[in-house]
Amino acid sequence: MEKIEFQLLLAEITQAVQVTQYMMEQTQTASFLDYFKETNGVLEPLTKEVKVMYSESSRRKEGRFSVPLAALAPHNGLVMDRVEVTVRTNLTSAGNNLMAELGSARKAEDAQDEAGTAETDGQCEVKMTFRREEAADGKREVINMLNKTI
Repeated sequence: MEKIEFQLLLAEITQAVQVTQYMMEQTQTASFLDYFKETNGVLEPLTKEVKVMYSESSRRKEGRFSVPLAALAPHNGLVMDRVEVTVRTNLTSAGNNLMAELGSARKAEDAQDEAGTAETDGQCEVKMTFRREEAADGKREVINMLNKTI
């Protein structure tokens, strides 16, 4: 069986969760920016003109106004608010290092023999929970400002 330092295994899992969250945030930011065009380093919202009919003094009238497209689209993209990872492994000592055997551990209830006893020497189960902090409010504030222009 292949072995890896236990602390390195946990660090790699942590980094994988962080990189995944970062990539998701970058993708969502890029998608949000698709609703803008850049002119001379300034972002301008893409808009569509909307025609509405209304009544005024019993007369039908027509009005037109520009609507920022970003204000019409949902922006609550995919997020990982909570990620739970369970690592089951057999641990061995190698000098000052604690080594984890990859792919060798089973749940204790699955490791029982015919007599109902479990062989658990060196087995370890670690549950890690990653929670995302509150997202930045910037996108929501931009949408609120765009809504005020309608």
